[in-house]
Amino acid sequence: MTSSTQVRKNLSPVAKNSPDAVSIEFLLDLLAGPALILNVPKEIIELANSSFIRLSGYTEEEIYSQPFDNFFLGFHKDLLKTEENYSGVIKRRNRTSLSVSFKVQVWEQDETKAAVIFKNPESNAETRGPNSIYVNLLEALLQFISSSDSEGLDYSIKVMLNAFSKAIGTNLVCLYQANSDSPKLSKAITCEPVTIFPDEIPSSDLVRLRSASMWVPGDYVQTDIHRAGRVADLKYVATIPLGQEGALSGLLVVGGSSRNPSADLGSLLRFLGSLLFVKTQYSIKDENQSNLIFELENQNNVFTELFNVAQEGMIILNSTLAIARMNSAAELMLGYAESEVQGQLVENILIGPDGLIRALEKVNEGIPFHNLGTINIHRRNGQSFPANLQVIPVMREDQLFSVLIFIADVSQNEQIKVRTQQLEHRAVLGEFTAIFAHEVRNPINNISTGLQLLSTLLMTDDPNLDIIKRMLGDCSRLNQLM
Repeated sequence: MTSSTQVRKNLSPVAKNSPDAVSIEFLLDLLAGPALILNVPKEIIELANSSFIRLSGYTEEEIYSQPFDNFFLGFHKDLLKTEENYSGVIKRRNRTSLSVSFKVQVWEQDETKAAVIFKNPESNAETRGPNSIYVNLLEALLQFISSSDSEGLDYSIKVMLNAFSKAIGTNLVCLYQANSDSPKLSKAITCEPVTIFPDEIPSSDLVRLRSASMWVPGDYVQTDIHRAGRVADLKYVATIPLGQEGALSGLLVVGGSSRNPSADLGSLLRFLGSLLFVKTQYSIKDENQSNLIFELENQNNVFTELFNVAQEGMIILNSTLAIARMNSAAELMLGYAESEVQGQLVENILIGPDGLIRALEKVNEGIPFHNLGTINIHRRNGQSFPANLQVIPVMREDQLFSVLIFIADVSQNEQIKVRTQQLEHRAVLGEFTAIFAHEVRNPINNISTGLQLLSTLLMTDDPNLDIIKRMLGDCSRLNQLM
């Protein structure tokens, strides 16, 4: 059997961690006859089962990634359009070539892939034709893989169950799934033409269904599933739990109404159950990843919107202190467009005092500085403006991942501060002037009053009256000045 590592390497574009590549390998090797997976555009073999390797006489290493004409004749691209049987020749090492008939199954998810299943008309043990059940299962698996992405998981599971029921000769196949709101299992997908199995399986039955079971007429009826099979006069009812031990997530139920179960039914059910469980888990992880990507995109959109409308200038640096992003406010402050500075070292754009660059270099050590005080930053045209800077390093596993720089233009604040100081000075000066005027006006009033009293004591023709009048006039002028 080929190794899983080699299968995953060759089966592009199937995801390397998905169950599909391993499942194809498993089914190919179940086939009694030869089978290949071809890459049609490259005309090479991507996968060969053990029957083909044994029949051709070549090793795996000699076949993989080699032109298929080296080992098989008769295939051409026109055969992809139909699903009929064709004739071809398998080339064998040190032996005569072998005439064979084959059928082509196109991989619908990727039309560059084709499965070739051989049927040999000669009746010898070495070249026996493939078992029809496994051929049908391989075709069902290819349909399952190709329909899962485009139609959704439920649709692809229903396709697989229909193909599986056809392969084993029954149309009574049901899939039950767990419900988070109830301990019961509910019927999720069914291929029953007429409802036979119950819509729900009670929690009391789950203990008896935690392992694979096979009920046939005459056996003791332990669950509602078995009871439904007896009422419907089925030949058998087989169940296989889905999920990990101790955490039942679903149940696969198969019933037969016309014939007894085949010897391979148990193995086929275990394979199908494992495939359904792994595929379901893979789909859930893929959906969760899609939801996470959607949420991250929404968060990124919110961040971008806040980044662009912020009034503070914002610059994002990478780990080498080169500019990764710059918002509109920073563009207006510095006079650069974001497209002009992306990839430039910050020291070539953010021009300031010598201490600024030294402080930025220390950020490489994970040491943040949140405020350098008010420093002068130079614009592109050479003019400077006062600004407050905050620098925050973003660390990831003790390594510098990014640096955030916030720039606040405080030039308007500085103007307001100067104006406020001027008003404060004027207020102080006005207060001092009022006090000075009050203190000076009182003596002047006393002098004026004394002069007026003195003038009343002098004769009208006294020559000193002129001096007193002049002194009273000076007092009036001083009062007006105060």
